[in-house]
Parts: sequence; C-alpha cells; structure tokens
Amino acid sequence: MFSLVLEKEAFEKITAFEYEDFPVWNKIIAGNIDITLNLTEEELEQELNDPESPMTMALQAYQSIRRPNPGKELFDGIQKDAAFLENYPKSAFILNLPEKECQKLGDALGLLVYSSQNLKDEFTQLIIEEDFAESEIVQCHLTGLEGWTKVLKPFEKHKSNSSIFVDRNLFTNTERKNNVGVQNLNVYMDSILPKELKIPYHLFIATELSTKFQRQPRLHKDAVKELIKEISSLRDYEIIVETLFIHSGRPGHKYTHQRRVLKNYYFGKAEHGFSIFHVNDKSKVRSDNDFDLFGVMNSSISRENNVDQKRSTKLLNRLKYIKEDAELKLAELGQNDHHYRLYLGEEESVLITNRLLN
Repeated sequence: MFSLVLEKEAFEKITAFEYEDFPVWNKIIAGNIDITLNLTEEELEQELNDPESPMTMALQAYQSIRRPNPGKELFDGIQKDAAFLENYPKSAFILNLPEKECQKLGDALGLLVYSSQNLKDEFTQLIIEEDFAESEIVQCHLTGLEGWTKVLKPFEKHKSNSSIFVDRNLFTNTERKNNVGVQNLNVYMDSILPKELKIPYHLFIATELSTKFQRQPRLHKDAVKELIKEISSLRDYEIIVETLFIHSGRPGHKYTHQRRVLKNYYFGKAEHGFSIFHVNDKSKVRSDNDFDLFGVMNSSISRENNVDQKRSTKLLNRLKYIKEDAELKLAELGQNDHHYRLYLGEEESVLITNRLLN
C-alpha cells in the first residue's frame, strides 16, 4: 500500500501551519495511508499526548488521517546511505534536502522524492484509459509512435523501479514462432523503463502453468529464454526478471484470471490480457480489449475516496499470498508441474525477490 515518509515539520506545514497552501497534499495525507515521521517512539508519544500540539489537532481535524508511525531509524538509514530508500518502493518521501538533491535521488532510485525546503502542492498521477477494437490501428503519424509506445507515452517521465504482471495466458499464443506475450511485454517495458537507474529494475510475472506447457516443458523454458533475451537488452542497467508459472490446482491460480499490472505508484488492468498488439504489426490490435493505468492516489486526490489504492492493495495482498504458497511448495517439492515453476532470469529459483513483494 502507498505510504508517505516525511519530516515532522513538513507534516505540520501541510496539515496545520500552511494547510490552505497544500490542498493536494492534504487530500493525500487524509487518504487513509501509512504515514511515517522522523521521530522516535518516545517523541511521537509526547506529541500525541499534548492536546495542543499541531499533530494532535491535525488528527482531530482530519478523521481519516492514520496515527503516524515513528521512523527515526529509517531516517538515520537514509542519512547514512540515501540508497536505503530502495527498501521502501511503495513510498513517497519528503526530505529535508535541497530540491535538486531530491530530484537527483528520485531519478537514481526510480522513486518520488520531494524537498521539504521548497515543497510545492504538486503530486501528478496520470490516468490512461484505452478501449481497443479488433484490427484497430493505434498510431500517431506526427510522432511515429505506435501500439504500446503511443499508449504509454504519458508515463515516460513517471517514476518506477519495479513492475508486476499477472496474466494467465500471457505466453499462450505465438505468431510466426514469436511469442506474442513476450513481444508485447518487451515493447511495453521499453516504453516505461527509466532511461537511467542506479539500482536494478525488478520485473515479476505470474502466469499459468498450462496443460500445454506441462506436456511440452520446453515451451515455457523457451518463452522465458526469449523474454530474458528481449528485456535484458533494453537498458544499460540490470533488469531482474522473475517468472512464476502457477498450476491450476493451486489456490492462488484463480487470481491469474484478472489481468493486472502493479508498479510502485500505479495499478492497471487489461480485460483480456496484455498481448494486445500483433508481433509483425505493433500498431494493430489483435482482438477487442481494454487497458487502464491509474495512479494509486488518483481517487484520493480527485474524488476524495481511496478506491484506486484499495484496488492496488487487494492485488498486492493476493500476490503476497501467491508468493508465500509458491515459496513453501518450491522449498518442499522443488520445481513441479503440478504446483509451481519459478525462474530468476533463465535459472530455476525457489525465492521471489521482487521488491514490491518484500
């Protein structure tokens, strides 16, 4: 779930001293999110026990603000090594650092990092909504963009260091011996990956261990091999790809029917899966489908409810359930066509390391 990590002074500025200047940040903080402050447990208790403290008055004024968490150790870790932020991939940060330093840090880690020294009332999250018809051509003659590159163009400058795809039939279809899902995923990722990143990008895929794959084990190995070959060459930094094949007998398999995508700050869905475009004509839609991508805080900001955050949290909880069951069975039985097959790159694995799930 989305969380906000910030200095106590920034929290007070937004919710008390200068609240009229920060209507957007007010809606985010009041959006039933986890809030972590640069305070010890003792310091936080002292603030909350003081009926006249700005923090206490803010909690009374905004009924939907959660009780903040103490985060002194977290901030100490950031002070020692800013890369410590990598351990909090679903968090946005408001730090007592110069604005340029925060921008540089956010770009390096693929995270939202703001400066409390020059905080603006801005938290831009885009919405992409597409309804595709069979054989439709998706392209822009002016820019030359087509297919996924056109659809995802608005995401170009948005922060991300991890993605998860859930799609039961992602690797099912081929066109002229090319796996349709692999080729679609390759263009999709090329459209959203940061140009530069100082840490590895994490990509996790949950799909079905179909009867076809069970009868011909080479097929899913070939799909993974093709995927790694395509994805790993997209950027100069490391891209860690994990692929989990789930047998229909496992309880978490039912969740793979809902085709979903999850990023640090975004949640999306494709009605009939992410293999939307043809391999040989990346602008042409294969069949009727729709695709949506929402910022997890969009509904809190625009409609003052938290439905988008609820959707992403529900997906995350389901994925953690699948992860727990998969790791248990893989440790017990190893790679098994009646349970799970997990690959880290092209190698078999028993642990899922995607940072969004850990």
